[in-house]
Amino acid sequence: MKFLYKTASYLLLNLIFVSASAQEFVPPADSFNGESFQISQPISEGEFPSLNLSENQNSTGYLRAPNSYIYNLDLVEAHQYSGLKIPVKKAFDIWESPDWFLNEALPLGELSAYLFWEDIPGLIEEVEMESASNPENSKIIVKINSNKGKGNAVVSLHLGSHGNSEDPIVWSWHIWVTDNPSNGVSFGQGLETDLNGTPFEPHYMDRNLGAIESEILGDNWHRNAGLLYQWGRKDPIPSMVNKDFSFYELNGLVGYMRNREGIHFGNILPEVNRPYADISDNLKYSVRNPIDYLINEDSGTWFSSQQYRVPHSNPQEVIAWDLWSDNRRGENSNANSSIPEVKEDSRSYELKSPYDPCPNGWRIPSYLGRVTTNNNLSPWGRKNSGGNDDTNPSRNSFYPHTENSAIIDAQVHSGLGIDFTDAYDSNSNSRDIGKFPMTGYYVRYLQNGTARVVYQDEAAIAAIWSATYALGGARYLRVVTDPMRPDIGEFGLNQIMINQTTFSMEALAVRCMKDPNHLHIGDFPTEYISATKEYFTDGLQNPNSYIIQGETELLIPVNKAFSAYEKLFPNEENLPNDQLVANVYWTDNPEMVHSLRLIGEGDSRQKLIRVELNPNQKGNAVVSLHNGSVNNPVYWSWHLWAAADEIQKITYVNQEILPAEYHFVNATGSENPALTTVFMDRNLGALHDLPIEIKEYPELPELLQEVELSGGLHYQWGRKDPIPSFRYVGGKEYEIYKGVSVDSNGIVSYSTLNQLNHQNQFTETYSEYETAFRPNASDDKHKKADKVLQYAVQNPLTYLHHSTTANSDWISDEFALLPERWGHGLDKSIYDPCPEGWRIPDTFRVYENGRGSSPWYNGEKLGSLQGNPQFIGSHYGGSFFHHDHQAIGWFFTDNEYEIGHFPTTGMIGKFSPNSIGGTSINQAITGIWTAALTQQLKGHALAMSIGRIDGSDHKMIATGNTSPAYGLNVRCAIDRPRYEGYVGEDYFNLSIRDFSQNAKENFKIFPNPVKDILNVSSKLNLRIEIYNLEGRLIKKEIFQNSKVNLSDLQKGVYIGLIYENGKNEFTTVKIIKE
Repeated sequence: MKFLYKTASYLLLNLIFVSASAQEFVPPADSFNGESFQISQPISEGEFPSLNLSENQNSTGYLRAPNSYIYNLDLVEAHQYSGLKIPVKKAFDIWESPDWFLNEALPLGELSAYLFWEDIPGLIEEVEMESASNPENSKIIVKINSNKGKGNAVVSLHLGSHGNSEDPIVWSWHIWVTDNPSNGVSFGQGLETDLNGTPFEPHYMDRNLGAIESEILGDNWHRNAGLLYQWGRKDPIPSMVNKDFSFYELNGLVGYMRNREGIHFGNILPEVNRPYADISDNLKYSVRNPIDYLINEDSGTWFSSQQYRVPHSNPQEVIAWDLWSDNRRGENSNANSSIPEVKEDSRSYELKSPYDPCPNGWRIPSYLGRVTTNNNLSPWGRKNSGGNDDTNPSRNSFYPHTENSAIIDAQVHSGLGIDFTDAYDSNSNSRDIGKFPMTGYYVRYLQNGTARVVYQDEAAIAAIWSATYALGGARYLRVVTDPMRPDIGEFGLNQIMINQTTFSMEALAVRCMKDPNHLHIGDFPTEYISATKEYFTDGLQNPNSYIIQGETELLIPVNKAFSAYEKLFPNEENLPNDQLVANVYWTDNPEMVHSLRLIGEGDSRQKLIRVELNPNQKGNAVVSLHNGSVNNPVYWSWHLWAAADEIQKITYVNQEILPAEYHFVNATGSENPALTTVFMDRNLGALHDLPIEIKEYPELPELLQEVELSGGLHYQWGRKDPIPSFRYVGGKEYEIYKGVSVDSNGIVSYSTLNQLNHQNQFTETYSEYETAFRPNASDDKHKKADKVLQYAVQNPLTYLHHSTTANSDWISDEFALLPERWGHGLDKSIYDPCPEGWRIPDTFRVYENGRGSSPWYNGEKLGSLQGNPQFIGSHYGGSFFHHDHQAIGWFFTDNEYEIGHFPTTGMIGKFSPNSIGGTSINQAITGIWTAALTQQLKGHALAMSIGRIDGSDHKMIATGNTSPAYGLNVRCAIDRPRYEGYVGEDYFNLSIRDFSQNAKENFKIFPNPVKDILNVSSKLNLRIEIYNLEGRLIKKEIFQNSKVNLSDLQKGVYIGLIYENGKNEFTTVKIIKE
């Protein structure tokens, strides 16, 4: 049961006072003496009002209704929802309550609601009021466009005489559009009880509040940090920077708001010095200004000039602020106290605070001691331990060659996060507190008496709030994996600190816990709105190009044309589909396609284009879908690619991995992990790869023809359709064939098109196509960009540009819109031009410089930055080749840098706005796109480029800034998440050579090749890890009686690592599965 106290009643002895900064909490020595604690600022004396705890514990009404609502996309997809409703009664209840500092009934007036901000443009379609006869029973209707994916928004409720956004905000709610976040871990100290004194085990979300991804690695890893909160505040503060250093923009009533480090125009996060001394006035201000970052320059807090609610010269008598419902409501707490009342009260969770930012049924966790440093009094501390691991590096830090016995099996992903899944200590107590990606946080800086905040450390620190305000600040969890700390060592600083304290004005992340008292405050589940329209989504992930490998018939589903249109314009009328027709929009070989027609019955959106192909014909063709006539706008188009020989794979790993026996997963010593990329051996659309034999036999006609046809096609960044260059490698020009009509038998008639005619007929400036796509006066820049994207789909051969060679984006007259066009950090985009199983190669982070983020970064040259031009020969082991006064290309033959060979193809738009250049010996250049736009909303796209410009030596930029309007080549890579925690074949083979000498015994395996049972010639207790040749872990097994069953493996070649149980040395074996 809870015991209520108006003042602290007990004075405990042996107080420990430690001086420490708010940024780096250094607790007292490791001991179990009951109530050790830290004070980081002096405590003032004075007369202050006593704590008011008049509120009835059995809360009724909407006072504790949630301040955030989960919009669960799993449920949305299953039940066809289109939005949610938010009851506004909470706003009335909290303002009227005498216990939470507002204590001021809302005035009469008209209610209105608006989108205050969203972090994904178009995520919130509409916000409106559902009025009731009693205004308190009204609801906010929020229409959500789930086609935009996952994200966050805040909607604001206004009340006043105007009935619009000019009226003051009286409350706001966070809408979290994500998948189900409830599948986290259960972890507690065995001390926690609910309001009635009943023990419970805390259960946590699998991600931070506002995060749209729970995993440290894989797709969407860069958006797993979540939102940030000043301590005690209900409203989130977005960082406006993702973990990969891609910046994003808020829009809504806040205008267009960007991080202050962002480039170009927009508002920045408003930093406001605390306007009042009194907590009541400041909380009212924070409610009315949900995005204003409140700063204090004194020893108080963001919400009060007093650091504590009741200061006192005796620390035990101090009563701290309690805005997030600490277990003892701000009084001194200690769940290990020898005083029964204090011990019981410290263990028992209070009712959820009205200011708690967590969704329905969740709350912020509390420490079980206000200033104690015992491990078992932290929500994340070591169980059954009265010590303080924060003072013991061997228990709080991770090293590569020494296991941390307090957190066995924790996995450190350098600069990304620490995974505590299945971790335990030497006493077999669980340390599984979940997965903690790095979050960064808003850090307070005070210079010459002026305070400001800076968002930083998103690749180094995770900081997670608790509900407990201590002495000197609020308590939090700090997890660090900072590879950029060479002062610590080549692995950097890696630790978990469970007893930290910092300023309330700083903004940290929140990891919500299941509310043990949920039944006491009522249930307020998300009220979903059923959709009035069933959205068509079939075929959305179908490829935009098809590799032809000897087939004489190809069936292309047309459903993607309709699902892609609905994804872009969910509220528009469906595309007419009563007279669908197909065409060969253009081809470089008119003999390639024999005929084409639509087949299928029933729903026209599910029809197929049957393409009959002539045998042994090679080349490229683009097949288009129209309605009514082939002269009408294109609904969608598909690229058919018939290469002349088999496309090969080239695996490249861009950095070496530092050897580590414990904890560390593929650490490199840089800020990025080792990236494995499996490339095609040629550009998309190329009939041959660039043959290296041409260097030895430059006059051989067969090789010269292969060189000519090795260039492939060009693409503007973010477009799915190829643009022909009209120039072979070596400089010879070619024509293409434009489909103009299709007869009743599906036979296409063509007209020829050369480069000059293409420039005249199929290039348009932004001022021209802006008129053509017909923007409405009400269209914002994002809606206009969506319309341009659709215009590009309708005109697949048209080169769209801004009449300049300077940086510009074909999609807008602004910069950095639709950065996900090619799926950076995400799964494969619906606009990706690569065939099934392939995708545009991606960077890891999006800065143009740095080390290791580019898939072409040369990890053998760790001192160089990937965005700087480096000499082809000395830096990359490559060479340029030309023949008969014509540029041929660049060959990379260094065993440590095998990335393939690259023909001289030039770039469209770099030297003149709408034509190709850079194909001569004196001005040879080529470029390969990545899927990413660069950092800080600069608007550049990232690309690898090689070239010789203005007579300089040949150089390469592994990844640098390039105008998205340019036309560059694409070299597709195997479609998988950018980084999943493994390394590929070429590095894997190197690691075998490096570490096989660690093996204690040379085991023999038989039979090999193997069909099912694999035997090992050893009686030791052994286990085996089996990897495919791309470095992916396929299987883990323990040998039983020296046997293991491999019957479930597919046919192929594998690498096996055989370990003796309990040992880290291994023997490497090659396994052939029949």
